[in-house]
Formats: sequence, structure tokens, C-alpha cells
Amino acid sequence: MRVTELRQPDLGNGFLESLKSLSRAKKVMHLAPGDAKWILRIMRRENNRATRQRLAKPYHIFVAKDGQDVGATTTLFVHESWYLSNGIFTEIKFIHSKVKEWKMNLGKVAHLGDIPVMIQKRKSRASPCRVLEAAIDEALQDGCYKTIVDCESRESQEFFIAFCFVEKEVAMRHKDFKTKRGKFPKLIGHIEDVARIRTKRKNEEKRWKGSGRLVVQAAIDRAKEIGCEELVLECEENLVPYYESLGFERRGVEMRLDLEIGKEPIKT
Repeated sequence: MRVTELRQPDLGNGFLESLKSLSRAKKVMHLAPGDAKWILRIMRRENNRATRQRLAKPYHIFVAKDGQDVGATTTLFVHESWYLSNGIFTEIKFIHSKVKEWKMNLGKVAHLGDIPVMIQKRKSRASPCRVLEAAIDEALQDGCYKTIVDCESRESQEFFIAFCFVEKEVAMRHKDFKTKRGKFPKLIGHIEDVARIRTKRKNEEKRWKGSGRLVVQAAIDRAKEIGCEELVLECEENLVPYYESLGFERRGVEMRLDLEIGKEPIKT
């Protein structure tokens, strides 16, 4: 078994099938391999744009392979710190993307910082409510189907609850990525929950044993290589021990606001 970055042939060799193991993904996966290639091209275009601007590439998708077959995958999404910007950071997802009448609607997630904490640390006079309202408007205009934020304090959770956010998953942070006291992380990495091929065959289960750890470790190593100063992920409660064994620790709670999917399609 080996780990590589996602390539176009992998789309039809188990990659899209593995994504169905994620929560509710089976109900929202509408992509054939031929359609998914357009999303991969868009991600590569974003990476190339970042390279030209001398920024860190945002998309790093790793797959565990046995021969040509994909058994597990995870994505490392990299962006600048929220503390350096009031905006949101939008991540393109294969999940929730769909093609209709030769036009593609991209599935997008808006990543948001803990606004009350950001404003306090920056000693800003900005209104937290107005900053959040502007961020939600931006997410809607960009066609995001949800926005998420990790909160460490109950006070922050209650702030977002007032704007109809709900508590969803456990927010975790890797122990090896720590910013100096009093400093803001300049580069943040998000690791997506591991997606695996689901099978009831014992031989297949044995074949892919340990594949999830391999792709997560590849993402951790890449985050270190890039220079991320913070590495986070969100997972369900029953998966906390699994990620703790990989060096993550509890950070707080993921708050989520479901949004309407944007209607503006991208022509393929």
C-alpha cells in the first residue's frame, strides 16, 4: 500500500466511492468520474494561482492505494490566518457538487474564525455581529452550502448560537503545531475526516487496514512542510480516540450554519 496525491484516474478507482462513507455523503454524491475531473481541474487551477502569487497551495488530496485501487482519502485545505483578514475562506468539495444540464454547481464550505476572540485579540472596535453578518453574506454570495467555525469557549458558542449556528462535531488541534504565545498563526491547515471504502468482506477490510492513518500522516507531514502553524480537524465524538492516537487533542466544538446552495453554475 502506498500514499499519493489524487490523480484523475483515481476518481473512478475508488475515490468517489470512498467519499460516500462520510456523514450523509451517500445522499448528496451526484458525481460520475467524468464530472469529478472538472472539480479536480478547478482545484489545480487554484493551486497554480496560489503558486504564481507566491502563496501556499490550498488543496492537497491524499489517497491510499493498493495497485490502482483507492481505499482511503483525506484532504488538507490550507489558508491564511483569520486574524490577518476579516473574510472567510471557501473550500471546494467533491461532496455536494453536481452537474445538471452540462453546468456544474460546486459544493463549497465557508471556514470562519472565532469572531469574538479575533476581535478581542486584535483589540478592534468592530462589532462582532456586523463582522459575522458580513461573513455570512459573503458565504451566500459565493454559493456555500454551509459555514463552520471552531469555538473553544462557551461564550463564543452562545454568540454563534444566537445567529442560528448549531453544535455539530468535536473540534481538534494537532499538538505539534503551536504558535508562540501572544502571536497569531499565519498559516492554518484543515484536515478533512478520513473517507474509507466501506465493505463487509473480511479480505477487503484486511486489505485496507491502516490506510486511514497513512493518509492522515501524509497530510500532517505536508502541513509541516508548507509551514502551517496550526492544524485542525472536526470529527464525530466516537472518532476522538482515533485522532488522539495521531497527535490531535480536543480544542472545542464545531459550530455549523447550513446555507442555501448557490444557484450560479459554472460552465464546464
